[in-house]
Amino acid sequence: MVTPYSNRNSIRIKIIFLIVLIFALLLSLFSFFLQNFISNVEQDLGQQMVLKHASLNKERAVSHFNQNLNLIKRSVNDYSFQNWMKDINNDEFEQRAINTIKNDCEVAGCFGWFVLSTSSLTSLDWNQESQEIKKVKLKLEENPWLPKKLKETKEYYVEADINAIDGKRYVFFDYFVREGDKVIGTVGNYTKTSTIADEILKSSNPDILEVLIDNHGIFHTNINSNDNADNRSIAIFLQNKSWDEIIGDESEKNFFDDTDSTFVKTIDITINNTHYLAAIVYLEEVDWFAMSLFSKKDMKGRIDIVPLLLLSLLSLFVIILLTIYLLNQLIFKRIITMDSAVNHIASGDYSQLIEDNRLDELGSLAQGINTMSEEISINLSRIESQNTVLSEAIEKANQASQAKSNFLANMSHEIRTPMNAVLGFADIGKNAASLDEKNDALEKIHFAGDHLLKIINDVLDFSKIDYKHLTLENISFDFPAVFEKISQIFNFGIEHKGLSLNIQLDEDIPNHIIGDPLRVEQIIINLVSNAIKFTEVGSININVSLKSKTADQVIIALSVKDSGIGMTPAQQENIFTAFSQADDSTTRKYGGTGLGLAICKQLAELMGGTITVTSEGGEGTEFIFTVALSYSMKKLPSDSKEVVVVDLAKLIVLLNNKSILLVEDNRINQIVATKTLGPLNVSIDIAEDGVQAVEKMKINDYALVFMDIQMPKLDGLQATKQIRVFDSETIIIGMSAHATTQDHENAIKMGMTDYMTKPIQQELLFTMIYKYINH
Repeated sequence: MVTPYSNRNSIRIKIIFLIVLIFALLLSLFSFFLQNFISNVEQDLGQQMVLKHASLNKERAVSHFNQNLNLIKRSVNDYSFQNWMKDINNDEFEQRAINTIKNDCEVAGCFGWFVLSTSSLTSLDWNQESQEIKKVKLKLEENPWLPKKLKETKEYYVEADINAIDGKRYVFFDYFVREGDKVIGTVGNYTKTSTIADEILKSSNPDILEVLIDNHGIFHTNINSNDNADNRSIAIFLQNKSWDEIIGDESEKNFFDDTDSTFVKTIDITINNTHYLAAIVYLEEVDWFAMSLFSKKDMKGRIDIVPLLLLSLLSLFVIILLTIYLLNQLIFKRIITMDSAVNHIASGDYSQLIEDNRLDELGSLAQGINTMSEEISINLSRIESQNTVLSEAIEKANQASQAKSNFLANMSHEIRTPMNAVLGFADIGKNAASLDEKNDALEKIHFAGDHLLKIINDVLDFSKIDYKHLTLENISFDFPAVFEKISQIFNFGIEHKGLSLNIQLDEDIPNHIIGDPLRVEQIIINLVSNAIKFTEVGSININVSLKSKTADQVIIALSVKDSGIGMTPAQQENIFTAFSQADDSTTRKYGGTGLGLAICKQLAELMGGTITVTSEGGEGTEFIFTVALSYSMKKLPSDSKEVVVVDLAKLIVLLNNKSILLVEDNRINQIVATKTLGPLNVSIDIAEDGVQAVEKMKINDYALVFMDIQMPKLDGLQATKQIRVFDSETIIIGMSAHATTQDHENAIKMGMTDYMTKPIQQELLFTMIYKYINH
């Protein structure tokens, strides 16, 4: 508990009393000679005082604005605003931008905030008064400040100005968001100038008047009730007035012109017939100034010169001895003790505390040193604990990094294996003498290509799930048919290894299930594939049971149990973690990307279920997963896409005397597409980029267009957009290796009729053509 100042036995009073006694004896002879000296000392002290206060105000102001800047910088680096600035109609981007600037504004304590997209000239605004978020479309002619923002080269600027709406003065903080060298928008907030002044101008000395001068030369003061009456009156007088209005001396009006980060100046100025000593420092970060004023009237007499009678030398000697004794007892011994304690702290010994309980400034300082020593000791212990936690976090990060490195190595191996088969059998087929050998090589190339495509699809599935882009279907399907398909898929693998596949299906499970059959099959296929891979002798048992049933939903438990190599408890810990397998020896012996079970777990959870594993080394493994699905007691119409049966002869007749435009920049892909379309006997015109495609569409008629997406000069999306300006009828089918739903939606949005994902099979290609030509 702090003792009130009035109750302290102040050492300052004792020292002043002793100094007055000594100076009363000495200054009686030298008062005349010391008059000028004392006056200069008072001036210097006043300058130091106002400079110190101005510098403190600068530090507080820079700290305030830097806090604001760092908050916005962090949000901009996290791309909280850029996405909305480029797509202002995206509600998710808009909400994220609003939440981010709202949180930053709450931390900074601002009055209002804004986010501006310069590409669409649209802004989001909010302030405490309206409590309403407004989305406004701006016009250059109505907002003359906009061109300045669009051409701004600085990172940010801080400006005090009068709001055109409510007529009040605010401090506006603008941060420019760029993409490359281009400004795509600004984000910032604004605060009442009075609030800024109250926060920054906190003088502990009532005789010092603190002032901020903004970038327009406007004065801002803190109307503090603790100031003396004269300062309070001047503060009210200066508020919101300009430098030119107040300063009458023309020589001082333009002294701000030559400023830099080191600008510090003291001047004598007169305000309302009162003479002040002023210290001014430049806030380069925001192009403002901080000024501290000290009245020369209050400055005079700070050092009292009281002529005293010259006492005798004996009296002077006695007084000096007495002063030295008292100073030694009251100050010097205690300072030496504190110095010793501080040296111990500096050497790392925090056990030595100062025994000084006197109620004066040095006593408070001694207790402060003791508190500092204890706090340092506690903080060091806390830092050691945090370092331990940090080391553990680094270890986990290194493990995650190693897991990804292992995944990349596994992926390299998994991709190279089918690629090796493709290239190897390509050489074999090229050199084969007989047609049967060539066909056999082609079949094996096709098999290897399908395997490679499965690896890529696994990675894409994991990416979609991880980024919440995977959408489950909700269609009616025959549940027992799923297991008939599973049995057919694995019949060859089971027989090849001499295993048996046993499927037991609970009769209480409804036949007509509503859900995503492909994703249910994907989980079962993955689990059964693993079971066959890790089992050399014995059987694979699939047990499907009804766990619970309501009026419209069932929870089904599916168990896949094998008699394979099994797993230890340590191997089971990370079995469902992406990029992980039981151990490195498993990867080397059996292969795999480490994504299969991670995808199974995420799919099961997306379908409202779980997946668990029970295993013992050498005793086999059992995976059990549950899914929550809707059902119907009677067969429902299928929601699956309409199956188009291609009549090839009819398709050839439909394309007779018609042309197809193939827009493809890759020569190999041109050849593949041309050969694939060969059986249709249709004329194929080729454009190597989007520019050629647009020109050919202007002068020729085509039955349909196959448009690659990524091309030089002009990509497929932009080419389609230009074509639709003058041709809205011709069928345009996009082709790309990009396989996400968003890619498909973007293609349709830009005017394409449909979209196909590479690699494109001939059967699917003919089906797509027949779908649009036969109508």
